[in-house]
Amino acid sequence: MKCAIEIIAISHYKYIYKIVDVLRDINGDVYLKDQPFPLLGESIQHHLKDAEKCVVMAAALGIEVEKRINYYSKTDLTKNFILDSCGTQLVEEVCDYIETVVREDLETPYFFTFRYSPGYGDYPITVQNQLVQFLDGY
Repeated sequence: MKCAIEIIAISHYKYIYKIVDVLRDINGDVYLKDQPFPLLGESIQHHLKDAEKCVVMAAALGIEVEKRINYYSKTDLTKNFILDSCGTQLVEEVCDYIETVVREDLETPYFFTFRYSPGYGDYPITVQNQLVQFLDGY
């Protein structure tokens, strides 16, 4: 419980998102309107195969969380592990909040699939920076 309180106390979360149209090329491959990069991997293609829109989002807890987790990685590995887990849970809660905001922003009610991130299935984790740039998140 102490670690959860510590993470909440030092976190300054931020998020950004875009709602974009999902398009298909002549081969049926899924891509996002105005995206500067392909949606690599069969798993993301399958995930979005019936989608009309996609919410691209990013969330972060702030540099102080990173610093604290890094500090404990050198001084107390157990606390490092627990703090990192608490940070992961807090990011998930921020993402849940973003979903609530997005649902309110949409004029038409849509069915939401589960969230899908770089690193899931064969969707490469290396696209994270491209996604943040696409969101103008730097």
